[in-house]
Amino acid sequence: MTQREKFDELYNSIIASRSAKNMKILGCMTKKIMYTMIDSHPQLAEEMLNVLEAVNWDNYLTEKEAE
Repeated sequence: MTQREKFDELYNSIIASRSAKNMKILGCMTKKIMYTMIDSHPQLAEEMLNVLEAVNWDNYLTEKEAE
């Protein structure tokens, strides 16, 4: 099993569980990944932040995608 497949399996298991504990674990991991990305790849981090920010909109396209 590749790392990508392993991640997909774990991610899908967490989402399907609807467990607050599991969601917090996923959230903490995502936060750590984003902090690392902000430090090492700020342009990519900005794109990811734009995607996440879309949860606050009715339109789920980023500004760049909407152009």
